[in-house]
Amino acid sequence: MKFDVVLIERAEALTKQDIADILSVLPDGETFIPLEIEGDESSAMGYITDNAADRIDYLLDKDHFFYMFIQGILNDTEKENLLCVYEYEEVTDGDRPLRILLTRDLPAAIARLNHPAIGTYAYTNTSSILVHEIDPWGEWVIASLNGTEMQVCEITQAEKDDPASEDDVETGFYFGGMWIPMSQIMRV
Repeated sequence: MKFDVVLIERAEALTKQDIADILSVLPDGETFIPLEIEGDESSAMGYITDNAADRIDYLLDKDHFFYMFIQGILNDTEKENLLCVYEYEEVTDGDRPLRILLTRDLPAAIARLNHPAIGTYAYTNTSSILVHEIDPWGEWVIASLNGTEMQVCEITQAEKDDPASEDDVETGFYFGGMWIPMSQIMRV
């Protein structure tokens, strides 16, 4: 999985290994611009591809939305997500949003994004919802559609569709708008 922007949150400078890890998830054949965005207690340091910078008109300083978007994540833990993947939609060409990887632990984030499936739910004859990780406390799963579009989904309960069932509710999660019952996920 490749990103347009890769940043590591640090209170101090990046190490040589940090830079190598960052380069491993940036696209091959691209040129990069070093980037540092300061938060209240830490900074996000890394690189943005030249192509991504062009798509936001190289507006990378404190007075512009991209900087404030990243700064907002740094300053508010409620905006963080488990996958450390964010999308910045304010691009000039109206094309796809910028894919941003922002994390404190890049090797762990890369491992989570490359986590193999542990379960599958047949969606159609050509696609499946893959479960990559289940929270040990039963609060969320990381799921994807055929290994792409990875999402963190909250485990919840919903009424069963089967009126002949003895139980009124079942445990599962919503992937997009589709209900995935945990009882129908097959181990792989």
